[in-house]
Amino acid sequence: MIPQIARRLIKEFGVGCNVIIDPFMGSGTTLVESMLTDSVSKVYGIEINPLAILIAKVKTEMINPLKLNKALSKIRGSFSSLKIKQKTDFYNIDFWFKENVIIDLSKLKLLIDSIKEENIRDFFKICFSETARFVSNTRNGEFKLYRMKFEKLENFKPNTLEKFVKVSDKNIKNMTLFYNKLKNKKIEISILKQDTKSKISIPDESCDFLVTSPPYGDSKTTVAYGQFSRLSSQWLNFDYNEIKSVDKEGLGGRPSLNLTNNLNSQVLNDIIKQISSIDQKRA
Repeated sequence: MIPQIARRLIKEFGVGCNVIIDPFMGSGTTLVESMLTDSVSKVYGIEINPLAILIAKVKTEMINPLKLNKALSKIRGSFSSLKIKQKTDFYNIDFWFKENVIIDLSKLKLLIDSIKEENIRDFFKICFSETARFVSNTRNGEFKLYRMKFEKLENFKPNTLEKFVKVSDKNIKNMTLFYNKLKNKKIEISILKQDTKSKISIPDESCDFLVTSPPYGDSKTTVAYGQFSRLSSQWLNFDYNEIKSVDKEGLGGRPSLNLTNNLNSQVLNDIIKQISSIDQKRA
């Protein structure tokens, strides 16, 4: 969901609301826009994808940009002379990344992991994640994992450090705007790794306003959310089996065996009946 949509919804329908919730948080668009709204004092975000949770955490933490620039300068200064004893390895890494890219990403990861402050380390993990996507052998215009065609791959020679610095500079500029605007504001951000399909830990009737863009009904044919974040997640050492299960555990991830449900929605049942009269499998 683009920021402008969340912003308009909050502005038009959330006037005076103190507590906002996004039960399908993704990378935290609703959370950030809620923080920029004067009346909001608390925001909940719920998500099952560990990479998205990390992105949302970084986007909603106000980090002094002077510290970020200092850390980036240190990474740039140490990169060229750094020798790695062992490059990162995971299943099929050679299929998705060129050898020199694997070495350069391994060096960046080592330098980022050595940052002592957790919030600064996490910030650059997100810069690293975006870099890894764009220097990979994937077709970046897709929301699923597809490798470039051989002819294009032959001429693909990404500069990993250059891309990382460019991404980091962009993100530091955005953080600077965010930090300067909100550094004196008190707002509670609660990011929960839970599944909205089940009972969540937020107390009943404790939120004023819900803003969300829920997952598509069938992740197999639209946006394979877990698949899209798989390579970055492997680089960042998230549990591979958990990442693989994101698409199955998300809404629409598993076809139901029949058309019965316990959601108590007559509207839903009527729509399912209409769809099933046309295409039983799709329903």
